[in-house]
Amino acid sequence: MRTLLSLCVVVVCSMAFGAEPFVKKADIPYVPGGGERQQLDIYLPPDYEKAEKPLPVICFIHGGGWRQGTKDMAAFAALRFVPKGYAVAGMTYRFRPQDPMPAQVIDCKAAVRWLKAHAKEYNLDANRFGVWGASAGGHLAAFLGAGGAKEFDVGENLDLPSTVQAAVVHFGPSDFVLWYKESPDATTRFQGLFGGTFEEKKDLIKSMSPVTHITKASSPMLIVHAVDDAVVPIVQGRKLHEVLQKADVESEFLEMPTGEHDFRRLTTPDILDKIEKFFEKHLK
Repeated sequence: MRTLLSLCVVVVCSMAFGAEPFVKKADIPYVPGGGERQQLDIYLPPDYEKAEKPLPVICFIHGGGWRQGTKDMAAFAALRFVPKGYAVAGMTYRFRPQDPMPAQVIDCKAAVRWLKAHAKEYNLDANRFGVWGASAGGHLAAFLGAGGAKEFDVGENLDLPSTVQAAVVHFGPSDFVLWYKESPDATTRFQGLFGGTFEEKKDLIKSMSPVTHITKASSPMLIVHAVDDAVVPIVQGRKLHEVLQKADVESEFLEMPTGEHDFRRLTTPDILDKIEKFFEKHLK
């Protein structure tokens, strides 16, 4: 929260001195009649319409345990990347327990397809999409990066793929089946996410695990996870990295000795530089 507050102060000060860092197109519904939980914001360079080439896109997906959070967190990514020639999209999605999985996956896929369908309107490059998320958002970023799972492409713009070309995953769950096997509290923790017990929802739980969908066609990933994370165990990041490597997909794993489950502590200048280089390599 302090990170977001500090960011807002920076943005407001920049705008006050006539140096607006971006143009924001806010509260755009990405599904017809979807309501406030199915909206996105787009952050663009002030002169985006005059850009010589369509802009590569970074989609930022907020965390919050799949039950809370705000798309405004994408302003953090926009402040750094829009001045470097990217468009940044912040999306939100339906929350549990009212809408259990796969609602969140369906929504994020729909948001990506909507952005590609409206690429010309905002001067976006539909073939250069990256995704970045933390915690629950990291899970959703990894799912999009894994690709495939077309059964969860539901609704509009189905002629367009929801695949992306690069994914940055901050401490996101990657294998729920493994989590159930290793954590006694998993059943209680995930009851509202999957809408039932492990025995009742085993197939869904497996299908919501990004590692299930990784193939050699999956996108390159940069994974950031701290050893002392007490919320999402480090084994989740290690498993994602391992499965990507076995599939011969480029994967860089930043296993940090400390940082806990804290996005602010795991977005140091050094880590942000690595993220910037990763997106530059795969999107530019």
